[in-house]
Amino acid sequence: MSVDALFRCFRSEFCGSSDVSVCVVHDHLARNRGFQRAFCDAARDAVKLAHPGILRIWKCGQTEVDGKLCLFVVSEAFEGRNLCAIVQAHGLLPVSQVLLIALEVLEALDGAHRQGIVHGDLLPENILIGATDDGEVRAKVGNFVFGRLASLAAPRLLSGGTFSGTSHYSAPELIRGGEPNARTDLYSFGAILYEMLAGKRPFDGSSCAIVERMHLQRAPKQMAALAPDRGVGPHVQTVVMRALNKDPARRFAS
Repeated sequence: MSVDALFRCFRSEFCGSSDVSVCVVHDHLARNRGFQRAFCDAARDAVKLAHPGILRIWKCGQTEVDGKLCLFVVSEAFEGRNLCAIVQAHGLLPVSQVLLIALEVLEALDGAHRQGIVHGDLLPENILIGATDDGEVRAKVGNFVFGRLASLAAPRLLSGGTFSGTSHYSAPELIRGGEPNARTDLYSFGAILYEMLAGKRPFDGSSCAIVERMHLQRAPKQMAALAPDRGVGPHVQTVVMRALNKDPARRFAS
Protein backbone atom coordinates (compact mmCIF):
# COMPACT_ATOMS: atom_id res chain seq x y z
CA MET A 1 0.00 0.00 0.00
CA SER A 2 2.59 2.60 1.00
CA VAL A 3 6.03 3.25 2.45
CA ASP A 4 7.04 6.00 4.87
CA ALA A 5 9.83 6.83 7.33
CA LEU A 6 8.65 4.27 9.88
CA PHE A 7 6.65 1.53 8.15
CA ARG A 8 5.98 -0.43 5.01
CA CYS A 9 2.20 -0.91 4.82
CA PHE A 10 0.25 -3.70 3.12
CA ARG A 11 -3.38 -4.76 2.76
CA SER A 12 -4.11 -8.18 4.21
CA GLU A 13 -6.77 -10.28 5.95
CA PHE A 14 -7.20 -10.63 9.71
CA CYS A 15 -8.26 -14.05 11.03
CA GLY A 16 -9.27 -15.01 7.48
CA SER A 17 -12.11 -12.49 7.24
CA SER A 18 -11.96 -8.69 7.38
CA ASP A 19 -9.46 -6.60 5.45
CA VAL A 20 -6.79 -4.90 7.55
CA SER A 21 -3.74 -2.74 7.04
CA VAL A 22 -0.49 -4.32 8.20
CA CYS A 23 2.40 -1.93 8.81
CA VAL A 24 5.88 -3.39 9.31
CA VAL A 25 8.63 -1.28 10.86
CA HIS A 26 11.74 -0.89 8.69
CA ASP A 27 14.50 -3.37 9.57
CA HIS A 28 17.08 -0.77 10.63
CA LEU A 29 14.62 0.70 13.16
CA ALA A 30 13.49 -2.70 14.46
CA ARG A 31 17.13 -3.46 15.32
CA ASN A 32 17.44 -0.28 17.41
CA ARG A 33 16.93 -1.07 21.12
CA GLY A 34 15.71 2.45 21.92
CA PHE A 35 13.16 2.28 19.11
CA GLN A 36 12.01 -1.18 20.26
CA ARG A 37 11.26 0.15 23.76
CA ALA A 38 9.45 3.22 22.40
CA PHE A 39 7.44 1.03 20.02
CA CYS A 40 6.29 -1.26 22.83
CA ASP A 41 5.25 1.73 24.96
CA ALA A 42 3.34 3.23 22.02
CA ALA A 43 1.69 -0.11 21.26
CA ARG A 44 0.27 -0.38 24.78
CA ASP A 45 -1.45 2.99 24.32
CA ALA A 46 -2.56 2.41 20.72
CA VAL A 47 -4.55 -0.77 21.32
CA LYS A 48 -6.56 0.95 24.08
CA LEU A 49 -8.06 3.49 21.69
CA ALA A 50 -11.62 2.73 20.64
CA HIS A 51 -13.44 5.65 19.04
CA PRO A 52 -15.33 5.92 15.72
CA GLY A 53 -13.15 8.89 14.76
CA ILE A 54 -9.83 7.11 15.34
CA LEU A 55 -8.32 4.53 13.01
CA ARG A 56 -8.65 1.33 15.03
CA ILE A 57 -5.47 -0.54 15.97
CA TRP A 58 -6.26 -4.24 16.33
CA LYS A 59 -2.88 -5.59 17.29
CA CYS A 60 0.76 -4.54 17.75
CA GLY A 61 3.63 -6.84 18.42
CA GLN A 62 6.85 -8.45 17.39
CA THR A 63 7.81 -11.69 15.75
CA GLU A 64 10.78 -13.27 14.01
CA VAL A 65 10.94 -13.56 10.23
CA ASP A 66 13.95 -15.28 8.64
CA GLY A 67 15.89 -14.78 11.87
CA LYS A 68 15.15 -11.04 12.04
CA LEU A 69 13.06 -9.21 14.61
CA CYS A 70 9.91 -7.82 12.99
CA LEU A 71 7.77 -5.10 14.64
CA PHE A 72 4.26 -4.75 13.24
CA VAL A 73 0.95 -2.93 13.62
CA VAL A 74 -2.41 -4.33 12.42
CA SER A 75 -5.12 -1.68 11.95
CA GLU A 76 -8.49 -1.35 10.29
CA ALA A 77 -8.40 -0.85 6.53
CA PHE A 78 -10.16 2.47 5.96
CA GLU A 79 -10.86 3.50 2.38
CA GLY A 80 -10.09 7.19 2.64
CA ARG A 81 -7.83 9.96 1.42
CA ASN A 82 -5.91 12.29 3.68
CA LEU A 83 -6.65 16.01 3.87
CA CYS A 84 -3.42 16.93 2.14
CA ALA A 85 -4.19 14.72 -0.89
CA ILE A 86 -7.79 15.97 -1.09
CA VAL A 87 -6.77 19.64 -1.15
CA GLN A 88 -4.02 18.97 -3.69
CA ALA A 89 -6.51 17.22 -5.97
CA HIS A 90 -9.58 19.44 -5.54
CA GLY A 91 -8.46 22.70 -3.93
CA LEU A 92 -9.70 24.13 -0.63
CA LEU A 93 -12.86 22.60 0.76
CA PRO A 94 -15.87 24.84 1.50
CA VAL A 95 -15.74 26.41 4.96
CA SER A 96 -18.88 24.54 6.06
CA GLN A 97 -17.29 21.20 5.16
CA VAL A 98 -14.03 22.12 6.91
CA LEU A 99 -15.98 22.87 10.09
CA LEU A 100 -17.81 19.52 9.94
CA ILE A 101 -14.48 17.73 9.59
CA ALA A 102 -13.10 19.81 12.47
CA LEU A 103 -15.91 18.72 14.78
CA GLU A 104 -15.26 15.04 14.01
CA VAL A 105 -11.50 15.40 14.54
CA LEU A 106 -12.01 17.28 17.82
CA GLU A 107 -14.39 14.57 19.04
CA ALA A 108 -11.72 11.97 18.25
CA LEU A 109 -9.02 13.95 20.07
CA ASP A 110 -11.31 14.43 23.06
CA GLY A 111 -12.01 10.68 23.18
CA ALA A 112 -8.27 9.93 23.23
CA HIS A 113 -7.43 12.67 25.73
CA ARG A 114 -10.08 11.35 28.11
CA GLN A 115 -8.13 8.07 28.08
CA GLY A 116 -4.92 9.96 28.84
CA ILE A 117 -3.54 9.38 25.33
CA VAL A 118 -2.22 12.13 23.05
CA HIS A 119 -1.44 12.03 19.34
CA GLY A 120 1.82 13.97 19.54
CA ASP A 121 2.35 14.59 15.81
CA LEU A 122 -0.94 15.64 14.23
CA LEU A 123 -0.64 16.49 10.50
CA PRO A 124 -3.08 16.88 7.57
CA GLU A 125 -1.71 13.56 6.30
CA ASN A 126 -2.98 11.87 9.48
CA ILE A 127 -6.59 12.99 8.96
CA LEU A 128 -8.43 10.64 6.59
CA ILE A 129 -11.80 11.25 4.94
CA GLY A 130 -13.72 8.24 3.66
CA ALA A 131 -16.68 5.89 3.97
CA THR A 132 -17.13 3.57 6.95
CA ASP A 133 -18.53 0.04 6.63
CA ASP A 134 -22.08 1.36 7.09
CA GLY A 135 -21.64 3.91 4.30
CA GLU A 136 -21.19 6.99 6.50
CA VAL A 137 -18.62 9.46 5.17
CA ARG A 138 -16.55 10.81 8.03
CA ALA A 139 -13.10 11.88 9.21
CA LYS A 140 -10.79 9.50 11.05
CA VAL A 141 -7.51 10.35 12.76
CA GLY A 142 -4.70 7.94 11.96
CA ASN A 143 -1.13 7.34 13.16
CA PHE A 144 -2.18 7.92 16.76
CA VAL A 145 0.71 7.43 19.18
CA PHE A 146 3.07 6.08 16.52
CA GLY A 147 3.58 9.51 14.95
CA ARG A 148 5.74 10.36 17.97
CA LEU A 149 8.22 7.65 16.93
CA ALA A 150 9.17 9.66 13.84
CA SER A 151 11.79 11.53 15.88
CA LEU A 152 13.64 8.24 16.47
CA ALA A 153 13.66 7.56 12.72
CA ALA A 154 15.09 10.97 11.82
CA PRO A 155 15.80 13.08 14.92
CA ARG A 156 16.66 16.76 14.65
CA LEU A 157 18.49 18.69 17.34
CA LEU A 158 17.21 22.06 18.48
CA SER A 159 18.47 24.12 21.44
CA GLY A 160 20.41 21.15 22.75
CA GLY A 161 17.47 18.73 22.75
CA THR A 162 15.65 16.41 20.39
CA PHE A 163 12.56 17.86 18.73
CA SER A 164 10.06 15.19 17.64
CA GLY A 165 7.36 17.26 15.96
CA THR A 166 6.74 18.39 12.40
CA SER A 167 7.66 22.06 12.10
CA HIS A 168 4.58 23.54 10.44
CA TYR A 169 2.16 22.11 13.00
CA SER A 170 4.17 21.90 16.23
CA ALA A 171 3.39 23.80 19.41
CA PRO A 172 6.10 26.14 20.76
CA GLU A 173 6.60 24.08 23.91
CA LEU A 174 7.34 20.97 21.79
CA ILE A 175 9.91 22.92 19.82
CA ARG A 176 11.55 23.84 23.14
CA GLY A 177 11.75 20.15 24.05
CA GLY A 178 8.58 19.76 26.13
CA GLU A 179 6.37 16.69 26.25
CA PRO A 180 3.24 16.38 24.07
CA ASN A 181 -0.12 16.75 25.82
CA ALA A 182 -3.74 17.58 25.02
CA ARG A 183 -2.99 21.27 24.50
CA THR A 184 -0.14 20.57 22.08
CA ASP A 185 -2.53 18.38 20.06
CA LEU A 186 -5.02 21.26 19.96
CA TYR A 187 -2.31 23.68 18.82
CA SER A 188 -1.39 21.30 15.98
CA PHE A 189 -5.01 20.96 14.95
CA GLY A 190 -5.41 24.74 15.17
CA ALA A 191 -2.57 25.06 12.64
CA ILE A 192 -4.23 22.50 10.36
CA LEU A 193 -7.60 24.23 10.66
CA TYR A 194 -6.00 27.61 9.90
CA GLU A 195 -4.50 26.17 6.71
CA MET A 196 -7.77 24.53 5.64
CA LEU A 197 -9.69 27.79 6.15
CA ALA A 198 -7.19 30.41 4.96
CA GLY A 199 -5.37 28.38 2.30
CA LYS A 200 -1.99 29.10 3.90
CA ARG A 201 -0.12 27.72 6.89
CA PRO A 202 0.07 30.00 9.92
CA PHE A 203 3.86 30.04 9.55
CA ASP A 204 6.00 29.18 6.55
CA GLY A 205 9.65 29.63 5.66
CA SER A 206 12.58 28.29 3.69
CA SER A 207 13.82 26.01 6.49
CA CYS A 208 12.58 24.13 9.55
CA ALA A 209 14.60 26.44 11.81
CA ILE A 210 12.89 29.54 10.40
CA VAL A 211 9.42 28.02 10.80
CA GLU A 212 10.20 26.95 14.37
CA ARG A 213 11.39 30.46 15.25
CA MET A 214 8.13 31.87 13.89
CA HIS A 215 6.11 29.48 16.06
CA LEU A 216 8.08 30.69 19.05
CA GLN A 217 8.08 34.44 18.34
CA ARG A 218 5.39 35.54 15.88
CA ALA A 219 1.61 35.75 15.91
CA PRO A 220 -0.19 34.33 12.85
CA LYS A 221 -1.94 36.78 10.53
CA GLN A 222 -5.70 37.09 10.80
CA MET A 223 -7.38 34.63 8.42
CA ALA A 224 -9.89 37.27 7.26
CA ALA A 225 -6.99 39.37 5.96
CA LEU A 226 -5.35 36.43 4.17
CA ALA A 227 -8.50 35.04 2.57
CA PRO A 228 -11.34 37.60 2.72
CA ASP A 229 -13.30 35.73 0.04
CA ARG A 230 -13.49 32.58 2.18
CA GLY A 231 -16.04 34.09 4.54
CA VAL A 232 -14.50 32.79 7.75
CA GLY A 233 -16.71 34.14 10.55
CA PRO A 234 -15.28 36.07 13.51
CA HIS A 235 -16.26 33.37 16.03
CA VAL A 236 -14.43 30.69 14.03
CA GLN A 237 -11.39 32.96 13.74
CA THR A 238 -11.41 33.56 17.51
CA VAL A 239 -11.47 29.82 18.20
CA VAL A 240 -8.60 29.06 15.79
CA MET A 241 -6.43 31.93 17.08
CA ARG A 242 -6.98 30.80 20.68
CA ALA A 243 -5.87 27.28 19.74
CA LEU A 244 -2.68 28.86 18.31
CA ASN A 245 -1.85 30.87 21.43
CA LYS A 246 1.84 30.62 22.38
CA ASP A 247 0.88 30.13 26.03
CA PRO A 248 -0.62 26.65 26.61
CA ALA A 249 -2.60 27.95 29.60
CA ARG A 250 -4.47 30.35 27.29
CA ARG A 251 -5.51 27.62 24.86
CA PHE A 252 -8.51 25.38 25.27
CA ALA A 253 -7.88 22.63 27.82
CA SER A 254 -9.79 20.13 25.67
